[in-house]
Amino acid sequence: MREEQPTVVLDTVGTRSRKGRRVLVGLLVTVLALILAAAAAIYMVTESVGNNVSRVPDAFAGIPAEARPAASSGTTFLLTARTPVRPTRPPARMRPPGCRPTRSAVT
Repeated sequence: MREEQPTVVLDTVGTRSRKGRRVLVGLLVTVLALILAAAAAIYMVTESVGNNVSRVPDAFAGIPAEARPAASSGTTFLLTARTPVRPTRPPARMRPPGCRPTRSAVT
């Protein structure tokens, strides 16, 4: 007499859900790591820019106390250019008053 072998049924549904869960958790961890890296980079850049601003010692020395701005706990940044700002396009040519621009005729 021949003994019958028991039939083995693989649980593929449980394996799929665990694999999908692992992929989802890995994706979530990756996205969170990218968000944290971006936030750290933004923080470092803003701190670097803030530290590169030169401070003017005793900026209100020449102004009488009653004309000075009110004291506050906030921080105010006044940024100025070291060189004159150039216009983005050259100025128009100066014409004498009453002079109209000439139009060229296209033949």
